Amino acid sequence: MKTLKRACACFVIVLFITAIAYGVWDKDKPAAGTSLRSSNPEILANNTALQTAIDAEHDFGDSTQTGSHTPGSARAFFQDAAPTTQIDGHGFAQTDLGSLWFDTDSSIDNQFHVLTATTPTWTPVSTEIMAFMLASGRVFGSTLGVTGDFAVNTNKFQVTAASGNTLVAGTLDVTGNIDPTTYETTNGGFLDEDNMASDAADKVASQQSIKAYAEAALATQATASIFGTRTTLDTVAGTLAVTSIYRAQCDGFLVGYAGAQNAYVVVYVEPSDTSPDTALYKDRNYGEQGTGGGFMVPVKKDDYVQVTTSSGAAVVYWQPIGTGGLVKQ
Repeated sequence: MKTLKRACACFVIVLFITAIAYGVWDKDKPAAGTSLRSSNPEILANNTALQTAIDAEHDFGDSTQTGSHTPGSARAFFQDAAPTTQIDGHGFAQTDLGSLWFDTDSSIDNQFHVLTATTPTWTPVSTEIMAFMLASGRVFGSTLGVTGDFAVNTNKFQVTAASGNTLVAGTLDVTGNIDPTTYETTNGGFLDEDNMASDAADKVASQQSIKAYAEAALATQATASIFGTRTTLDTVAGTLAVTSIYRAQCDGFLVGYAGAQNAYVVVYVEPSDTSPDTALYKDRNYGEQGTGGGFMVPVKKDDYVQVTTSSGAAVVYWQPIGTGGLVKQ
């Protein structure tokens, strides 16, 4: 009998030690009506299980039980308003910085925020990532897609690579000033070139250069003659003759007179007909030779012209406007 009692006592002690060392929470223990002796190990087992669970993410060990969050154990908040305290009601501490809150309010932006100050201050994760990328000069390896506004407040938006073109499909709205002196003129920037000597098809001149070039051209034109050298020869040094057909290389005038007394002179001009038959001038010399039948007929570039007389020759001059002669056809 004594041996059985000793065995039972040892068994109870083992159960007691096991319950303390390997406590598992059981809300149904101790059961109603359980004696104090039997309830004690079950109560201790539940306490051990609670301490183990709380200590997983809080300072709740054997030496201290402050209840503070263990660094690295933060959980994300899922709610429609910005959290003002920790989940357990404590104020935010420095160790809570970096906590996440997902805004569940579908009417706003549905995005993650990160705790950046204990006041508390919740900053959108997208803002933090962009600030980090700009501040540290990180390079995006692929296309950066922004569906909303892309705001750069104090830092520069800078493209340094030679092939780093900035393409704007919509309107480029610049509210500040564009400083042309900061552009590289070799890459299509503004040119400060008063004489337009480069004659480039892919560069833009400054306002001052355009004004200077126009004023210089007007000043030159005011002192220059618009007429070229008057001649009685065609482009191959042949004398301009009646009945021959010529094509004008520039605008000008046919000037001359009938050479014979009582001779008619007719000047034909056509814009595209190589055999002109439209008479723009007809007259007769009634006086002595060289005193009548004079003419001065305007001719446009590429017009075909012909001078005829009823008898004898005619004296014909070509008075060009600018540079260009008559080409015999």
